[in-house]
Amino acid sequence: MRKRVNRKRGAILVETIVAFVILLVVLIGVTALIMTSINMNRKAADTSESMETAITSIENGQLESAGTGTMTVRINGSSAAVDIPVNVGTAGDFVYFKVQ
Repeated sequence: MRKRVNRKRGAILVETIVAFVILLVVLIGVTALIMTSINMNRKAADTSESMETAITSIENGQLESAGTGTMTVRINGSSAAVDIPVNVGTAGDFVYFKVQ
């Protein structure tokens, strides 16, 4: 008489290993998303800080002059243009125009 072999004996182990591999892949993906989010947040904070510094410089008059020029204003695309003399300056990444 032959003994019946229990074929399910190793199946639970294989299913557990597959479940752990799937969980590991999901966790790696979530970790990558979190790291990307942290880097984007850091870049946004740096950009915001540099913009705030430049705006404060403009408001306080601590400006670097880049020359003079004229600014042409067209209203509703009309051909009559008004030339306004301006001082051109920079503060950080900003280029600003100040009426003379």
